[in-house]
Amino acid sequence: MPAADYVIVGSGINALVAAALLGRKGRKVVIVGRNDRIGGAIRTAEITAPGFVHDVMATTRGRSRGFTTSAPRPTRDPD
Repeated sequence: MPAADYVIVGSGINALVAAALLGRKGRKVVIVGRNDRIGGAIRTAEITAPGFVHDVMATTRGRSRGFTTSAPRPTRDPD
């Protein structure tokens, strides 16, 4: 295999976009990831219970953004 111009660690959406843009410019790119599938958090998997498939990012967003159930509620009716 010829040597790569760039090695990208991780296979999330940003890594895939970077690899695509570099590839368009004729660069040789290798993506190295720890999982058996690409996509990072942009994929589906059985997370909560067997047989229930969810978007991975949808189940982790609250924890990564500090979301709590005590978020402010609207103070007036939107109508």
